[in-house]
Amino acid sequence: MDHLRGMSAEAVAEATLRAIQRGKHETVLSLPGKLMVLVSRFLPRLADRVAARRVRALFADEIAERRRARQVTTT
Repeated sequence: MDHLRGMSAEAVAEATLRAIQRGKHETVLSLPGKLMVLVSRFLPRLADRVAARRVRALFADEIAERRRARQVTTT
């Protein structure tokens, strides 16, 4: 996993273990994640748009490659 796309595996594991020790069923790992949870409660469509934009930006290379591959197979 690209380190710019999220937390390291070690940080996620530590946060997960802390959540389990505290008896939590769910955990949000970052401040931006917590903000998205808050926004999604009150403005779910906005949260969906923000998340979709973020995913498209993070995976722009993969999306472009799939489009190229699809064009090659259809032509």
